[in-house]
Amino acid sequence: MSLLQYLWRHPELVKGKRVLELGAGTGICSIVSSKLGAVKCLATDGDNEVVELLAKNVQVNEAEGVVTARSLFWGDEPSAQTLLEEFPRALTDVDIVLAGDVLYKSELLPLLFATVTRVLTASDDVNRAFLLCHIPRADVTHDLVQKQILDSGLKFEEVKLPAEDVANAAAELEECPQEDVERAKLYYITK
Repeated sequence: MSLLQYLWRHPELVKGKRVLELGAGTGICSIVSSKLGAVKCLATDGDNEVVELLAKNVQVNEAEGVVTARSLFWGDEPSAQTLLEEFPRALTDVDIVLAGDVLYKSELLPLLFATVTRVLTASDDVNRAFLLCHIPRADVTHDLVQKQILDSGLKFEEVKLPAEDVANAAAELEECPQEDVERAKLYYITK
């Protein structure tokens, strides 16, 4: 939820921009981005059943003109090629990449960052960014995430959220334990 709150406070991050959401799940980040003025959002997930539900969420929220739901397995070239066959510039026509609470096992770290690095380091002059909200789960600590960012040749800064935002999120999200909200960190990642 920290990622959504940050987008609400900083709509300029997505307004008029092309958004790629990784591990979209319900697609909430892409749907909110469309409401904040994004011109195009490609919401992706590696689970085909989730992508079907994601497409329904896009329709229910009347975001079909801006948000497209598709399958993408991180770090998997055949999956990327399938996406690129339909959308040839899907991984380069991107201004900002979004992902919220997607790292629940350490095996996902190099896969996520293989995809992110491919997008952020595309050979053009576009300055892209990746906003990652991470809640430590299982063995995926903040230290591991930060190491993977640096090992991928990328830079990051930790975005500090106002304490009131953290408190409000903890109060509003009954299904999300307060300790998860408090442990979440938002990373702004660039090449």
